[in-house]
Amino acid sequence: MANTVNTLSFDAIIIGGGGAGMRAALQLAQGGHKTA
Repeated sequence: MANTVNTLSFDAIIIGGGGAGMRAALQLAQGGHKTA
């Protein structure tokens, strides 16, 4: 069985799912940044 490694690249990682986290993620995404 072969192992596969996937590499992901993000500009920002948002910690937290509350209103502030959602707002930060939306703002970054609208600016063209990749968020996780």
